[in-house]
Formats: sequence, structure tokens, C-alpha cells
Amino acid sequence: GTVMAIGYNPGDSIVPGQVGAVLADLSSLHVDTTVDELDIAAIRTGQTVEVTLDALPDQVLMGEVAQIDLAPVAGSSTTEFPVVVTLGSAQEQVRIGMTAAISIQVAHKGDVLLVPNWALRLEPGSTDIFVRVLGPLGDPQQVPVTLGLRSDLFSEVVSGLTAGQTVGVLGEAVGSRSRSGRGVGTAPAAGSLVRRSRTDPALRELV
Repeated sequence: GTVMAIGYNPGDSIVPGQVGAVLADLSSLHVDTTVDELDIAAIRTGQTVEVTLDALPDQVLMGEVAQIDLAPVAGSSTTEFPVVVTLGSAQEQVRIGMTAAISIQVAHKGDVLLVPNWALRLEPGSTDIFVRVLGPLGDPQQVPVTLGLRSDLFSEVVSGLTAGQTVGVLGEAVGSRSRSGRGVGTAPAAGSLVRRSRTDPALRELV
């Protein structure tokens, strides 16, 4: 191990119960974190974890879930469960005590149909999810879709769309008028194509 701290100086009297030295095994680092009760059911040991450090924001360290406590954190206002994530290969710049953010990969799929999350719509009073697509004549049509896995940016489309369709959102009318007296409005804003992911990168659902 590596000596991290020494509690005495030469000539000091030894005090029972006081730590004399702190040793650490820097070859095997881990991250102590907590997971909310709403997400803990999806966490399993061995799942892949991406770790980013505040001190090294441009580097992504890979790790895996090593331990999940059965009891929640005591005295917390929210119910969260302690989780230990081991780092596979830590960089030399990584230090004990650094602040880390983690993303746990709870599901993984390749070769799936993807749609950007900003294109998803939930109508008031309904649990169905819709996407506006451009029809054959360029007119917007609202299509119900069934979703699978979701990430921060994209969602898997199980049914309702095909690869290559253009999805978008309707523009709003501008509050000015032209000289002929007709309202000036924006055209439907088609923003993205429904696309099929490749096996790498695959759609991942993160906690």
C-alpha cells in the first residue's frame, strides 16, 4: 500500500485510539455512491459504469457495479441505497477523495430504430405517445408510437415509424402581417430523421 497520512511526528507520545498512519491500495480504486429507490431495482452487480471526475472532465473512466447495499442510507430525507463502483484502470491523475459523477448502463441494444426525444409528444389526458412526421405531400401527420429503451437523447421505437421518415414539430405563427394582409407563419420545422442505430454505439439506458 501507499502511506497517505501520518498522525504522529518524531518524539510524540502515542495516544490509544488515535490513528498513527493511513494506508491505501491505489491499484484498486472505487467510487462510493447512492442510487434512488426508484432506480435501485434496475441495478445489478457487474453492470458497466461510466465515471467522470470534476477534476478531469474530459476523461471517462470505465468501471462496474461491485456492491449494492440491502439497507438504505440512515437518516436521509430520501430513500437511497449505497452502491460501490470499482474502477477498471484508473489514471495516474486520479486521487482519493475526488468528486465523481457516474452513469450506470442498465440495458443495452444494438441495431434498433431511434427517434430524438425532443420529437416525442404526450397529448393532454392521454398516456399515448405521438410523433409528428412529414406525409407524402409534406404535410405534418401525428403518428402514435410504441417506445422501448430510452437514453438522454434518443428513444427506441418498437412500432409506429420506419427508418428514414422525417420527424419534426409544428411552427407557430409570427405576430406580424404582410402587405397583402395574409398572416405570416413559419413552416413546419422538420428537424431530424428517424434512423437505425448500429451495434456501436448502441442505445443504452442510463441511470
